[in-house]
Amino acid sequence: MKKVLVNDKKLKRFKEVYENLSEKNKEFIAKFLEYKKGYITPPALKSYRYRLVRIADLLEKDFDQATREDIEKLGGLILASTLTDKTKEDLICSIKTSYKFWFGENEYYPKIVACLKRPKKRGLLKLPEDMLTEEDLYRMIKACFTSRDLFFIALIGLDGALRPCEARNIKWGDIRKDKYGHFVTIHTAKKSGMKETRTVRIIKSEPYFIRWCEDYPTNKNEDSL
Repeated sequence: MKKVLVNDKKLKRFKEVYENLSEKNKEFIAKFLEYKKGYITPPALKSYRYRLVRIADLLEKDFDQATREDIEKLGGLILASTLTDKTKEDLICSIKTSYKFWFGENEYYPKIVACLKRPKKRGLLKLPEDMLTEEDLYRMIKACFTSRDLFFIALIGLDGALRPCEARNIKWGDIRKDKYGHFVTIHTAKKSGMKETRTVRIIKSEPYFIRWCEDYPTNKNEDSL
């Protein structure tokens, strides 16, 4: 196994590195990517391919021939590198997820990879006391001048925990109604991830949504809001 992990996000000479992999590892990677194709977005699939090629290059042996000691050394190499915590976590997760698919019947992590630990987060999350309270959000709503702003602040803070850019991209065509009430199809902010959209129910923000509908100045166009 290689002893140095170069901090190269784009993995220069990717094609050359891939061509130097064993045919067996190429087949392992291809089978895993074919399985994931129906569950994740194309950019996420491309990232998985990059990471698995990088892992195979570091391992320097077929995936099914690696021992627990090899995997432990590989995990140590990743954690000790100068890569960002996010990149380290992605690599560790890719190892465990792929081995689960290949050798764990996609139901359990084989013992060979169960030892791997993700890097510890370093204060990325806010403490509860630093977060906006519901009272803070209602004060913000009270300070709004338009029914449109009322609705968006309520939707973002009370119902959906949306990113501002996700809220800005909402169109009338994204808002639907079923027997339970209105809901919004949110287009996720990131191009990668498990899903490109998610659904948010209009619940606490419903009074503001109804008011915005009544105040809307023109006919509702599905491509605008």
